[in-house]
Amino acid sequence: MKTLRTLLSLFAVFLTLTGCSHQEDGQTNGGVAAVVNGVEITQREVNYLYQRSAAPNASPEAAQNQRRAILADLVRSELLAQKARAMKLDKAPDFTLAMYDARRKVLAGLAQKELASQVSPVTPEVAREIVANNPRLFANRKFLVYDEVLIPGVDEPLLKALNEKADNGASLNQLLDELNAKKIRFRRATRAVASDQIQPAILEVLSRAKPGNPLVARVGDKFSMLLMLDSIVPVPLVGDAATQTAQMMLMAQKRNAAISKEMATMLNSAKISYFGEYAEKYDGKRKLSALPTPD
Repeated sequence: MKTLRTLLSLFAVFLTLTGCSHQEDGQTNGGVAAVVNGVEITQREVNYLYQRSAAPNASPEAAQNQRRAILADLVRSELLAQKARAMKLDKAPDFTLAMYDARRKVLAGLAQKELASQVSPVTPEVAREIVANNPRLFANRKFLVYDEVLIPGVDEPLLKALNEKADNGASLNQLLDELNAKKIRFRRATRAVASDQIQPAILEVLSRAKPGNPLVARVGDKFSMLLMLDSIVPVPLVGDAATQTAQMMLMAQKRNAAISKEMATMLNSAKISYFGEYAEKYDGKRKLSALPTPD
């Protein structure tokens, strides 16, 4: 009887667990989706991963295919996991460390999600005010295609020489030939981004540039840049789309602020000790990355 009662209790717990998550239309979360060499993969696992990545307003066929793709990944992962156990990799020191790190990250992620869920929503009225006060991000939004060349360090004589060549009609490729001749390292990339994704200082320079004309710039004392605008076209964000974007933007800021505030509170009430090389403090001679400490 004791054994029977125990089994019934476990069965009741199982029913409670399998019945608490959201169910898709026509789907049962508690059923088995696949069995891989005797190991069950449940529909609840599939639906959990699906809900985290589901595309909004997806058609029933697209949703079904996404769940099938998720299940396919789970099957392959289970096969690899079984192979790892057969190779005794679950007995290796790296396995224990990886599991500990994964558990910590999952718990940290859940805490962040819970803290973020406590933030009050942004009203449409507040969002519309943000839209009206930030035309650069909304009404005056543009899409730019440009070349960006990053040069480590700041060599003022070199920048002056490059600037003079650019003023005299030199192309970007001719300026790069000059860098190559002097064996100066650089990294070139073509950017295609909206104006709200560009640093304001760079956007201001590009907004005044003529397409095809290279510009020479410096960023503090850290590095130099060559910029060449290819095209710039208006892509205003207005109406409901602008309001929704502003709401999402503000919500992200509020969530980050709430998490940062809670982190500061936790740090100030925590007892943290560092050992070995991590106990070293800044001595004015070497630059050491800061570690979290109570204020």
